[in-house]
Amino acid sequence: MTHPRQKPLLQLNEEEETVKKLLLTVLALLIALTVLAEGDIVPEGAEKFIGDWQDGETFILMDWDDECFRVLIIQGRDDGQTEWEYSCLYDSETGALASLPYGVRREVVFDDNGEFVSSDEVYGDGEAAFAIDENDRLTWQDEKDGAGDGLVFERLPGFEPLFSDMREALADEGYTGFEGTSCGYYVAVVEVDGALNRVAAELDETALKLEDAIYESDDLSAAVEAYEDYVRTLPVSYLEEIVQQPMTEEETAQIIGKTIGELEEQGFEALSFDDGSEAFVVTMAFGMYDYDLTVNESVDIQALWDGKADYETLTVKSAVYAGLSPNVTDLNYLPDGTWYDTEFGFEGEDDGFDLMEALFEAVQSGELDLETLESTLREAVPDQADEIMGYLKSMIETFGASEDEDAGD
Repeated sequence: MTHPRQKPLLQLNEEEETVKKLLLTVLALLIALTVLAEGDIVPEGAEKFIGDWQDGETFILMDWDDECFRVLIIQGRDDGQTEWEYSCLYDSETGALASLPYGVRREVVFDDNGEFVSSDEVYGDGEAAFAIDENDRLTWQDEKDGAGDGLVFERLPGFEPLFSDMREALADEGYTGFEGTSCGYYVAVVEVDGALNRVAAELDETALKLEDAIYESDDLSAAVEAYEDYVRTLPVSYLEEIVQQPMTEEETAQIIGKTIGELEEQGFEALSFDDGSEAFVVTMAFGMYDYDLTVNESVDIQALWDGKADYETLTVKSAVYAGLSPNVTDLNYLPDGTWYDTEFGFEGEDDGFDLMEALFEAVQSGELDLETLESTLREAVPDQADEIMGYLKSMIETFGASEDEDAGD
């Protein structure tokens, strides 16, 4: 069986994707309520679970995702694979992972060429626990149907970090010069064997305090130096390859004739303007890479910054690749260059409201019914269920009534 990270794991049709998003929204709310106070740093002692594990034709992929562990289990068979997916919390007393009671099992079918055919969910109420023994072997206790009985997983060496700490990564000859702080991590970009990699170290409590001190210090240079000196000693949390490639000359040529506004609608981002002696150039980022676009006329740059001039109607006359973009260290950009919508993330104090708003919209649209949601909450977080449902119902009464009145008018 091909290693699971080397091919797409699951393809969903539009209806399945909608249901999956709703379930993940509910799950995100539950996680936020139960572990938000812990912050988004991997719990001490839990780092050992992160990685890829194998026993024969069964793989376990474990990743930390803001507030919990995302666990995907893939078991190969002749015509496809069985998949289990769990969201797990770390128990510091036992040193084990325990899943929330919404584990999903799917049966995925491939054709003779290995292409995806179908995916059918078997159940969505699975539970599991994971532990690591004294020999660094992983066990999987499947509470639903015992699928992990007798399996003992060895850690796969192929995905070990290339660097032990950030200082080592920054000293590598492939270091690109790009580094910065993003989403609670210190990130550097290093080229290894011809491939660009983002190397990330999670900021610990000391790093966060030093970062805050930058904005309070009278000596900015010294505060920045103290922060950078410290974060460069942090251990590498993970490494990911940047899979997006710069546009080819043919693709870049297709930009010519389009307006800046049209390019922004396609995902380009204007970063800077240069009113040179020969031409007016707009530097735009597309994912991880920058492009210098010469346009048809000049615009007063100060007027642009003051909001008194419009650049969106400018037409591109020529376009050239300008190298890596500062976006390369922004973890909001996924390795394929697409922007990840952080609306359902756990950063900031308004995220609980964002989740409630998403649930409200799902209920209002009929994609999620209150009875199912209430039953789910009472089983998972009985102590908070009344509060959540009360708040949600008040939103429905208030905003739902307003919508009805507007419709009546």
